[in-house]
Formats: sequence, C-alpha cells, structure tokens
Amino acid sequence: MILARTVCSQRQLDIQNRKYGFLSDAMRDSGFIDFFKVEARKKQKSDSDNWAMGLRYFIAFAGHDLRFTEVTGFLCEDFKNYLLSGPGISRWGRPIQRNSAVSYYAKFRTVLRIAYKKGYISQDLHALVKPISPKETHRERLTLEELQLFFDTLSSSTLMKRASLFSGLTGLRFSDVQSLKWSEVRGKPGEYHLQFSQEKTESAEILPISDQAVAFMRERGKCNPPFFRIGLGDKNSIRNLLIFVFLQF
Repeated sequence: MILARTVCSQRQLDIQNRKYGFLSDAMRDSGFIDFFKVEARKKQKSDSDNWAMGLRYFIAFAGHDLRFTEVTGFLCEDFKNYLLSGPGISRWGRPIQRNSAVSYYAKFRTVLRIAYKKGYISQDLHALVKPISPKETHRERLTLEELQLFFDTLSSSTLMKRASLFSGLTGLRFSDVQSLKWSEVRGKPGEYHLQFSQEKTESAEILPISDQAVAFMRERGKCNPPFFRIGLGDKNSIRNLLIFVFLQF
C-alpha cells in the first residue's frame, strides 16, 4: 500500500512537472536512442529506408547509450558536421553524398520535434538547429517514346501501371508517389497542383500536375488513404524495367 502511494505521488509530480515545463528525473535519464528507434519503426518502410539509415548513422556518431540530458544544440551541430564529412558505414564503405546527409539529418530533426512535443526535452532543438541545404542535381526524364515502351513492358497489374505512369508524368520519386493522398491535391481541371512534403528531405513542395496525371488517381472517397500502395518488391521490379527501357535506346 505504501509502495502504491509512493508510485502515485511520483506520477502526480511528473504530471505537475510537465504542466509547468519541468522534466522529471525519469524523462531526463531515459534513452534518446530507444526513442529514436521507436519513431523510426513507426515510419520505416524497408530495411534500406532513409529512417533506418538515419538511425544507423546517428548511432555510429553518438553510440547506443545517449540520454536525453546529453542531447544539446552542440551535439546536433556536431552530428550535422559528421554527416557533411561524408562518412561511410555501409558494407561497401562508400562516403554518403550531401543529399543523403540532408535526408538523414531531416529524420533526426523530426525526432527532436516529436521529443520536444512529448516533453522529453525542454528546448525546441528542431527550431534551433537548421537543416542541411540540399545540393541541386539534374534529374533524368523519360521521353514520351521511352514512357510508352515502359508502359508496354509493365505487367498486367493495374496498380503498377497507374503508379508508374503517374510517377513518369509528374517526376515524383516512388517514395512520394506511394504516400500521396487526395488531401494533398489542390486546384481544378487545368490548374491542378500537389501540396506535399517530400519523404526523403521532408521539405514542403508545390508541384503543378496535368489533368492526365490526375486521371491515374483513384476516385476520391470518404476516407483519405494513399492513392498507391506499392510494396518493396514492386519498386524493385519497376527499377529493373526502367533499366531495360534505357537499354533499348
């Protein structure tokens, strides 16, 4: 009975601490890495997902035993510099490119924002530390002839065809295509655009799209599910088909 009252009193103290902006000893001493792992699992789509890699690079930088009390603005900046130094922890040991560093640091900043909202850290480090600026790159585009060959080569899967052609017409990554919802579509016929956040960099984007691209979306329903639910195996199949298409020219 005494133990129960002690636990209850401690719980009430924790609630009061949160109410007035103080952190309990238990929250301060809990593990940031475990928290990062939980959030990464919620959002992760595959073992090679940017969330999984962002977590791996942070553990390589900070170790497995980092506490919330040790997460400071200085540590955040040091992690940014670590990523920008181009470390390579994959099996091949190749240094990561700047835009990979952009993505991994964006995932880390997202975890900081969630931790602050849940009361695990008292300072909004997400707002304090700035993201890494991406490097501008040239993105390859399929010609109409290549896109037609790609369409003719695809399997009979209606979902695969719709998702692939939507990606071809908009230039979006498959990671962005498979998470799009009607709530991110704006405008009217002839003036449609997407207002969304990129999965890789989490940057806010506005992208004009054609009526032809909109036609590949499924009809708007009462709920708001993603248009295209594409598995990792389907993505790999499409990647192999694209290689085949390019070899034909």
